[in-house]
Amino acid sequence: MRLWAVCIVLFLSSCASKSHWKLSHMHSGNTQFNSSRLCYIASDPLNSIDLELLSTHTALSLFLNVHSHPIAPYKENTKQAYLVLKIAEISIPYIVFRHEGGHRLLLPIELQEKIIHALLHNQTVYIETSGYLAKFEPQDFSEKYRKMQHPPRFSNPFRLPF
Repeated sequence: MRLWAVCIVLFLSSCASKSHWKLSHMHSGNTQFNSSRLCYIASDPLNSIDLELLSTHTALSLFLNVHSHPIAPYKENTKQAYLVLKIAEISIPYIVFRHEGGHRLLLPIELQEKIIHALLHNQTVYIETSGYLAKFEPQDFSEKYRKMQHPPRFSNPFRLPF
């Protein structure tokens, strides 16, 4: 009987789909310093791009992060990078802010709004830049985005050391 219960639990847990979207909240003693972070973690971190939404008291920012070779600067300008956004057969080129080292891009508000709108309306988003092509699936995005905008009021006061 016990073995049967273990098999059922293992079966049910193995059938659960894993979301690429990961939500976390950072609580501080002061609400104006709290933040929420929603990330799309790529299944291949060496050859793809992670998408990160960071929500603070005053702003919402969208970043693209790479983990292997840096994204090339745009026309010798180390503070800019070129990318192409593809949503529903439409391709739109953009020049975005490139952080030092080229492993992180900050997207302008216009581009950020287009990506969020597409994901909220269950459209797959593709981003192509400097040797990378990333596909961002909308599954679970709406629910996690809503939770990001309305974080829990209280956090667990206990922090485990592991």
